[in-house]
Amino acid sequence: MVVNPGHRMSLQSHAHREEYWFGVSGEGIALIDGEEYLIAPGNLNHVPLGAIHRICNRLGTEPLVMIEVQIGEKLSEDDILRYEDDYNRLDNK
Repeated sequence: MVVNPGHRMSLQSHAHREEYWFGVSGEGIALIDGEEYLIAPGNLNHVPLGAIHRICNRLGTEPLVMIEVQIGEKLSEDDILRYEDDYNRLDNK
């Protein structure tokens, strides 16, 4: 997954999966249930099932590159409940 400088993913949660984010390059912030965690090369962040979360690249001038691993009973885009979105994808729920 890549998040460009100055951008962020939607604020969202999942009813059927948890996620693990592993930083590859760049730096960013993982917002998980209101707490901020650093995403950087070698860091691993866990997003529990149902947690409200987003990724922000507001720290650097290079893209934030991460590996995302999803674990759960349903691994599809229709398991995303969006609360805020910079790309106008709030058409669900």
